[in-house]
Amino acid sequence: MVLLDCEMQKAEENEVGCASRLLKRIFKEYPRAFEVVLGDGLYAQGPFFKMAQEHGKEVIAVLKDDRRDLMGDSMGLFQKEQPTVIQKGKEHRQIWDGEGFTSWEGFGKAVRVVRCLETDMIVRQMSKEEERVTREWVWATTLPQAIACSQTIVEFGHSRWGIENEGFNELVNQWHADHIYKHE
Repeated sequence: MVLLDCEMQKAEENEVGCASRLLKRIFKEYPRAFEVVLGDGLYAQGPFFKMAQEHGKEVIAVLKDDRRDLMGDSMGLFQKEQPTVIQKGKEHRQIWDGEGFTSWEGFGKAVRVVRCLETDMIVRQMSKEEERVTREWVWATTLPQAIACSQTIVEFGHSRWGIENEGFNELVNQWHADHIYKHE
């Protein structure tokens, strides 16, 4: 991982505003450094998607209930379809993938929605007992299926945690940075 730039969050500013300002600068200084912007649920906002697309970038963001129309439309369609099933080690994945959703008014363009149900065995730390756990992930993306298959979207979506954890870890341990949020 390479740290390209950083940006201080301004008082009374949200994370997405700060990230947008940072990305606009990075898009200008490093136009070919990357092609896809990954974000958590905060970034599933029309203006953020528009800004990235205006700079020739694709976006993948976690989709949560905040986008009720888009979530409802995609879940309604997925209930009628059989998922793609992938076994990855002990993890069992069921993946639904749909393109052309136009019910996200804040963006104004058709998006793709990918849903993944992941069932895995975990060992509880306290009891040391194995337990089967199922997690649901849903992503909205501008990447078409012709460029990135369902499994790629799932892998990209999960890679955000590695990037975030490694990036923050490096900032704290190598650059002596501190988390922006203070509780006092």
